[in-house]
Amino acid sequence: MEAKPEKLKQVLSLIFSHLKALETEVLAHRAVFATVKRLGVVPDLDESLQAATQRAEQTMSAKYDAPLENALNRIDESAFDELLVKLLEKWKPTDPVN
Repeated sequence: MEAKPEKLKQVLSLIFSHLKALETEVLAHRAVFATVKRLGVVPDLDESLQAATQRAEQTMSAKYDAPLENALNRIDESAFDELLVKLLEKWKPTDPVN
């Protein structure tokens, strides 16, 4: 699979844009969480956050793990196909035909 610089730039820009937005949101939530915790408004806040995090991890694993594995396998298969094509193009049999 040949890397296309412009396509790669678009993908990296999209990934970094999403990472920036997600990190911004996480930092905002952490600031609010710290304030709520400091004020003691919600009892057992840390435990509630831990339980919610575990549920979210399970949900996100179910949502993303299989599609990621599928995409990575397809990339590997594409690379293998390209390697095989190049090998066959360069292959020069020297034995006589049977």
